[in-house]
Amino acid sequence: MRTLIAFLAVLLFVFAGCESKTEAPAKKEDPKKPAAEKPAGDEAPTTDEAPTGDEAPAAGAGLRIESLGLTIDLPADTMLSDVIGGGTGAMIMGGPVGAMTVQLATDNTPSTIEKAKEDADMYGPQNLNEETLEDGWVLTYTNEGGMGTNYWITAYRTIDEKGISCSSTVSTEDQQKAVVAACKSLKP
Repeated sequence: MRTLIAFLAVLLFVFAGCESKTEAPAKKEDPKKPAAEKPAGDEAPTTDEAPTGDEAPAAGAGLRIESLGLTIDLPADTMLSDVIGGGTGAMIMGGPVGAMTVQLATDNTPSTIEKAKEDADMYGPQNLNEETLEDGWVLTYTNEGGMGTNYWITAYRTIDEKGISCSSTVSTEDQQKAVVAACKSLKP
């Protein structure tokens, strides 16, 4: 099981490091076309894909993770997909979090902070920080890897009598803080 956790953590780290460094080219305005004739909203940025399914946010409430019946406070351009390995939940990529997973806890999910710390021991944790929540806990730490510092997050919450696991390994402290905030924002 530890091997599977290590594999998933590395996979999350890889996804977190794959941020696009390119920007969509700016639309060029036709200097011959008077401003009054330009279509409304021509200067607004556009995307090639419209959000569908789990990607579509509830009005003013963040993103909806339908399989869990939960909402998470993240920007609408953050993408949701199925959890790797067929669990119930979502793999979340983009936006301020880089990459993270929110899923229904299983028998292998650490449901106590003590168990989460035991699991973290295999990574040589540094800067270990634990926070108790009204309905669970959050554990953060760092470690040094071949590509620099890794920022880890493991959280567990009980929402509507369901154990919810929220986790990630990201490449910056800002992403770590964003994942913690996102985990804390989960609500029915």
